[in-house]
Amino acid sequence: EANKPAIEKEWEPEEVELKLNRKEIKFDDFDKVEIRVAEVKEVSKVEGSDKLLQFRLDAGDGEDRQILSGIAKYYPNEQELVGKKVQIVATLKPRKMMGRISQGM
Repeated sequence: EANKPAIEKEWEPEEVELKLNRKEIKFDDFDKVEIRVAEVKEVSKVEGSDKLLQFRLDAGDGEDRQILSGIAKYYPNEQELVGKKVQIVATLKPRKMMGRISQGM
């Protein structure tokens, strides 16, 4: 037992206080979120932005979807994303970003 690490106190889940940076949501709210796997068909840099990439995605619902994402600094060669599978939140209300519509996240 000399090699066994000492346990100061056994973990009690009931005593753990969750420290969240955001508000908690109820299951009914979570149930509204639809997460899908989509294939990247096209991707391009958004002119005038160092952060945004514009994606054309196939989410399997019969129509391509345009989504803008602030990940450009992580993919200097954005074309390597074409053909990749990504997860998207499909139920977000579309919003305008840099004069373009983003249909999810």
